[in-house]
Amino acid sequence: MKNNDGRKRLTAQQRRFVNFILKGIDGKNAYIKAGYKARGNAAKAAASRLLTNVNVSSAIEVAQKQAAYNAEITVERILREEACIAFQNAGDVFELTKGTLIKPNELPEEVQRAIAGVEVIATEVAGKKSIKYRDKFWDKGRSLERLSKHLGMYDAHNRQKAPKIEGCEFTVVRAGVESSS
Repeated sequence: MKNNDGRKRLTAQQRRFVNFILKGIDGKNAYIKAGYKARGNAAKAAASRLLTNVNVSSAIEVAQKQAAYNAEITVERILREEACIAFQNAGDVFELTKGTLIKPNELPEEVQRAIAGVEVIATEVAGKKSIKYRDKFWDKGRSLERLSKHLGMYDAHNRQKAPKIEGCEFTVVRAGVESSS
């Protein structure tokens, strides 16, 4: 039997395999949990073949796109989040007039997004309680690198480093991103 788009429907085992893959289980274990009989390296090889099955890979892709849509995960949202980290200003966490850290919940949203964690340090000296915060930021350098790669800033550099072998020509191919409205 076929789906509306002309592809064959998945078998029950294939559907279970797809569901386990979508839960983050590796191919070999998803293959076994789906009820297939192969074990060990044979299961790993069979899972690899099953992942290349057009109907299975299409089902995984459709489910992943639907999950991203449901979670409102978009390229723009990811880039905005990455930009908060890449362009963070550590000075934004300080109350300039007092020279103290601003409480985490009082920070602007873009600053909060750049913070990986907050350590709350409660102390008591001579009966006087105080709370201090220690902010840990996400890695700004890695974030800048990821944004630079996304923008293709390393492409020219990589072309210059392409190996030169007499009689052979190498071309760096960049994958395109399709946008659907």
